[in-house]
Amino acid sequence: MEELDDDLTDSIPLTNLITPEIPNSKPAKSSPESNLLKLVKRNDIAGVRQLFQDAPRTEHNDDRSAFIAAINRNYCDMIQCLLDLGLDPGDALYHAIETNSVMAVNTICDSLPESTREEILNRFPVSPSWPSTCKPLILAARQDNLKIVKTLIRHGAKMPTMEELRPRIADESYGQFIALLHWYEAVSGESYIMLTSDDPLETIFKLDRSLEELESLMQVPRFRQECDRIEAKLAALSTKLLGLARDDKEVELLLNGGEPEEAGKPKLPRRLRQALKLGFDNFVSHPSSQDYVVSQWEVSTPYVLRYAKSRVASAVLYLLLMVFFFVPCILYILLPVQHLRILKRPLVRFFLHLASRLYFLLFLILSTIRPRVVIFSDSTADMSRSEMTQLYLHYKARPWSPFLILIIIWIVGMTFRTIRDMWAFGPKTFLRNNGWNFLDLIQLVLYWIFIAMSLVAYIQAFDKTQSPGFFLSDSQDVDIGTPPNPETSVPFTPDATEQDSFYNFTDFFVWPAPPAPPAGGDNILASFGNQSRYDWSQFDPLLLAEAAFAVANVLTYLHLLHSLLILGFLGPLLISFRDMILDVAKFFIIFIFVTISFSLGLTQLYHTFEKLDLEACLVAKDKSECSGTPFLSFWLSMQSLFWSLFDLVDRDNLSVDDDLYFTQTVGTLMYATFMVVGVVVLLNALIAMMSNTYTRVEENSEVEWKVARTKLMGEYMTPSVTLPPPFNLIPSLKSILKIFQFFRRKYTKKSTGNQHSSHDHQTVHDTTAYKELSRALAERCLRATQMAHVKKTHKSKSKQEMAALKKSVDNIRFGRHSHLLSILTSSSCKSTPTLKYIYSREC
Repeated sequence: MEELDDDLTDSIPLTNLITPEIPNSKPAKSSPESNLLKLVKRNDIAGVRQLFQDAPRTEHNDDRSAFIAAINRNYCDMIQCLLDLGLDPGDALYHAIETNSVMAVNTICDSLPESTREEILNRFPVSPSWPSTCKPLILAARQDNLKIVKTLIRHGAKMPTMEELRPRIADESYGQFIALLHWYEAVSGESYIMLTSDDPLETIFKLDRSLEELESLMQVPRFRQECDRIEAKLAALSTKLLGLARDDKEVELLLNGGEPEEAGKPKLPRRLRQALKLGFDNFVSHPSSQDYVVSQWEVSTPYVLRYAKSRVASAVLYLLLMVFFFVPCILYILLPVQHLRILKRPLVRFFLHLASRLYFLLFLILSTIRPRVVIFSDSTADMSRSEMTQLYLHYKARPWSPFLILIIIWIVGMTFRTIRDMWAFGPKTFLRNNGWNFLDLIQLVLYWIFIAMSLVAYIQAFDKTQSPGFFLSDSQDVDIGTPPNPETSVPFTPDATEQDSFYNFTDFFVWPAPPAPPAGGDNILASFGNQSRYDWSQFDPLLLAEAAFAVANVLTYLHLLHSLLILGFLGPLLISFRDMILDVAKFFIIFIFVTISFSLGLTQLYHTFEKLDLEACLVAKDKSECSGTPFLSFWLSMQSLFWSLFDLVDRDNLSVDDDLYFTQTVGTLMYATFMVVGVVVLLNALIAMMSNTYTRVEENSEVEWKVARTKLMGEYMTPSVTLPPPFNLIPSLKSILKIFQFFRRKYTKKSTGNQHSSHDHQTVHDTTAYKELSRALAERCLRATQMAHVKKTHKSKSKQEMAALKKSVDNIRFGRHSHLLSILTSSSCKSTPTLKYIYSREC
């Protein structure tokens, strides 16, 4: 990080620097040092004073170098002497801050004259050694030295605003990037925030929001990377502050941010809402945050559940609540809220909404698997006009059933809830905060397409039945357009026994039409006179409605996975599944380009030959028997190459003719190359990406799952989410009473001051307590930082002392060894065998 800061500092543009010409602060290497520098390096204070008494002031131009020499040697008395003699410190304060010389900074700040102290502490650098937009407090805050920042602030140093720095910034994006980066590094420093902010947590969130806004404005590639680094530092600082809370009361006060908590109305705390929006995952997943959210999620357990001595009994009670979810919803609509506060509990809301969605899925299932009878009508000669009209409407429009009506009611309720949420949060926030909301929006759009197209189909069919020539043109006996399949058809005999089997739970065909008009229930009329469903346009409104309804059903069932995030054993797996889908999307971006390139080549190569084969086949056989043309068109080539990944394409389709060996070889090589690139490279890369994603999520599953779970819990902690669809369409008695009270206060002009006095008093009390807690947390954070610095210093000193002790022991050992050798060499007894052996070994 220090290397990066050095690079940024050295690369600062100085084209817009407005500074007076100053003499070089460093004498040339070839010139001898001045007498002043010599005296300063020797710390000769008396000599310096004598020098200034003997010689005029204008003859000494090495005063700034003297300050730097004194700072490097930590001669605080010399620094004070130079300032007392009236020397201009120049950029000496910058040098002292950069070298983390706390004593030098204290000496300079204390010794500056009162008249010039504030000006020197807040002036820009006079030499190009530091950025033109730098100030002492900016430099100190960037280095995050607590003692230096505290000293500068105490003596009057101030943090400049961006408006003050903008005139000194070069008119280029990179110069603005450097200035903004240094300023944000300074104001986001832990020491500066804790010393200057009355609400450190709010300051952190505001800085992060402003950084996100600047990311879209700056065009410098490195800015996003540096912003991410600063945002990570801010997120870590916010988590550190949360970890310094000592009890549940402080955690509650800190998370609510001074907002009063209403009894019986749990909600997601203000700080957690901000952290979710800014992506402070560690703050959200902190144990203190999770404990508070879970306590609000399960607040005031219903008295019925208190007697559930086991989890099985509790699960049974919640299951009964889901099965009969309409009972508490109806009671909530009919009774005032104070008599039914159970619906204000987030966990109960969750089960009610889950039950509503499960009922909706049940209606979709019943609508899909409901037995239908496929009926063919070959004659309309004996029918009246009304009967034929009903028959045609049943043929061209979707029949209405009780399940379909219930489904539409649920769709209206879901749409009302979505519109209300978008109105409350704004479309951008609504879609950005939760990806499942986007899925809900697409699902509702498809359902409304289904409803609209169904109505269009009905209106078109009804208009046709009202045309003058409809009865005459369709009353003739004509042959049917498409006969049924005899193998799957069941003959119809209109006796009593077969009539009962007409409505059993097995799909079957009816041939010919029964005497009574079959256009009832949920039967399917496959043909009308000489018309068949196979003859419809591919964009027929009813076909479009059924397609939209089918896709919407898929999305509805997938949305059920969102509710499963609440479960600890499924939540992390669903997070992995979500991220793997993103990996598949990235894979398909590359795969589409590869498939398009090979599709063009194979279509160009095989199009002519497959066209000739198809025409020859159509002359001799039926169209349904003429297949095996995977590269006849570009779209068919795209489909064939996609299914080839699953080995669903026959390789015999690559053969052309034995005489066209070159064309067949080129096509085979092209197809083989695609299989190598698509299967061996891309598919294995996709598997590796998904494996890496699963490993990453698994390693960080605790954080990501808790964040996703908190978002899910927050959805049911908002005041607007109470009744599930479709009961949210019915105004409750509480809403009616509120409207009545509003008009009564408006027309009677009754004062509401007494009604809100207690609430206002509680708000003021919570705000005061929050401010006191913020200052206490700031002091704890500063103390923790100081203790960490002290521990680090002691650890470093201990290592140095251990190294010195080890060196001393080695020296003692070496000295004793040398002394022993000297004794052996000078001894007259070294002729003994033992001494000879020792002597020979040592020599």
